[in-house]
Amino acid sequence: YNGTIDKYIGDGMMAFWNAPLDDADHVRNALRAALDMVAMIPQIDAALRIDDTMEPLRVGIGIHTGTACVGNLGSTVRFDYSIVGDTVNSAARLEPLSKTYGVAIVVADAIVQAVPEFAYVPLDAIQLRGRESAMGIFALLGDETVAHHPDFRNFLEAHNALRTALEHNSHADENILKALACGSYGAQFHDYYERLRRGH
Repeated sequence: YNGTIDKYIGDGMMAFWNAPLDDADHVRNALRAALDMVAMIPQIDAALRIDDTMEPLRVGIGIHTGTACVGNLGSTVRFDYSIVGDTVNSAARLEPLSKTYGVAIVVADAIVQAVPEFAYVPLDAIQLRGRESAMGIFALLGDETVAHHPDFRNFLEAHNALRTALEHNSHADENILKALACGSYGAQFHDYYERLRRGH
């Protein structure tokens, strides 16, 4: 999807879009790349699996969009073509939240504003280290086809009703059950709802 792999960091990878070549659709391309990565995990897990006692393979992805400095960074002794800036730092801090919230892809509110037609589920408003204001974070579940599917629309309605109930301390358990009953979407958010229940 026209991305640039910047570096590998342990078992992680950083990539960016819209450089070195301009890409007018860079946000959508980044989102589609992330969705394809998640879709490939079951196939990779099956290829690596030795027996059923192994923990399932999972991936966590954080995505943000904004201004950054891209180019040959370093000194005359050593330099790399890389990317730095607040947007990069924020994306790196979103990635571990995928484990905290039990979802595969966490995106910033700036992503939702840039590509509103994809299938997002609101998670929280958090204050990342180094930032003065809170940032809305969302789980990305699919592209525009998923966003318009009745199953996703029903789940999103139940999910939002649950969040509203929790804010007002009313009927939380009943709304959790409704959200969980929404097929595969509800099942993906089981751990998230347990976290909400404990938090309220």
